[in-house]
Amino acid sequence: MKIRCLARLLAPAVLLTFLLPALAAAQSPAVPDTIAQAPVAQAQAAPAAAQPATKSPAEARAAWVDDYRWLGAGLSVSFPYAEFGDKFNTGYGAHIIVDKPLWPLINLSGDLGYTHFAGNEEHESADIWNLLIGARLAFGAFFIGGEGGWFTEVDDLGWVPSMGVRFEKVEFELRWVTSGSNSWTTLRAGYYF
Repeated sequence: MKIRCLARLLAPAVLLTFLLPALAAAQSPAVPDTIAQAPVAQAQAAPAAAQPATKSPAEARAAWVDDYRWLGAGLSVSFPYAEFGDKFNTGYGAHIIVDKPLWPLINLSGDLGYTHFAGNEEHESADIWNLLIGARLAFGAFFIGGEGGWFTEVDDLGWVPSMGVRFEKVEFELRWVTSGSNSWTTLRAGYYF
């Protein structure tokens, strides 16, 4: 009984709460459609204007290649292993490096480098110069590649598979060098001008 009385008292208040705003909106003067829609059109147009015009992939690549820094210098630390590791200790080097875009995803790479390996008790140190040329597959900042060329001191051709990351001016690369029976792993950091 008390619940029915309470419901009868509250029903008009609940109805007025929902109906009064609707009645007020219905009795307000009519606004022309062009004025009412203008703020909506401006709000919809603002995000579109803020977004830059999209370029085709070819245009984006061309602009990127024009600004690409492809010549740099690097420092490396090398860890010999197998037979070469029995003769020499850790090596340190300096490099002139090239990473020039040719086609989408494919870059020309090169390395003119010098690495000094300290010898152990039985062997003298080794000063190795290398001249390498190859290619990289670039997937955004990540790349994999391979270079081949000549190594002095060991007087042999060599193959250098590699992988790393490159940002605008800086790269970090892991390289596996094999020249004849001589092998070492190199960590190289590079800076592009």
